Amino acid sequence: MSKSLQFKVYSFYLLNAVVLSLMVLRNASRAGDSWNLVFMAGIWLTFIVAVFVHPVLERILVLEVAPLKQPQRQFYSELLIYIIAAASLASNAWISAKEVQICIAMFMWPLIIGYFASIECALERERECYELAKYGHTLNSRSGSFAMRLNKFISSTVLIVILGCAQVGYNYMNLDASTNYQMDFIVDILFILGLTVSLSVRIIYSYSKNLQHLFDTQMKGLRNIQEGRLDRYV
Repeated sequence: MSKSLQFKVYSFYLLNAVVLSLMVLRNASRAGDSWNLVFMAGIWLTFIVAVFVHPVLERILVLEVAPLKQPQRQFYSELLIYIIAAASLASNAWISAKEVQICIAMFMWPLIIGYFASIECALERERECYELAKYGHTLNSRSGSFAMRLNKFISSTVLIVILGCAQVGYNYMNLDASTNYQMDFIVDILFILGLTVSLSVRIIYSYSKNLQHLFDTQMKGLRNIQEGRLDRYV
């Protein structure tokens, strides 16, 4: 695993731990629970374990296949780690608090962030594989067009925003109706929108870098043909 990919993987683990810890603290400020410090330690421990599990899983699932198959494997291996982490955190939340809304949040948000993290890491792996197999790759007939990929990504992002807002609304429905939580609700919604937009912009930027690499390769090949340098790979 390259240093760039390693940095992204661990950065998303850190982001996940920070976001979930903030959610637990906000829930504690509203409900006055006493189990939060122990549960927050469990959140950080989960992603520390993920740091050590990731290289092993990557070596088994990703590095054993051909370079052009590695980006897809990278996506699924990253997502698998987040699914396991989400299930672990949701189980821990039920044991600690026995509150359905906390379990839903602890299961849903690692998957949401993990979805964006998996795409980002797959795109980074794709860039590495372009360089590794630049003289021996063929097009993958199963790869979707740019419009299809963009449509799927936008649809998934909109669905994520809807689910996030619904989860926040469900949390506030279970609070004391005599207390005004309007400002807290607005802050939570803005936080969800800000997080989703930031991660989406990051994915779009990474995908544009991959497209730029492909365009540069095509232009270089056409330039070699135009200049009659047919002894070079085009």
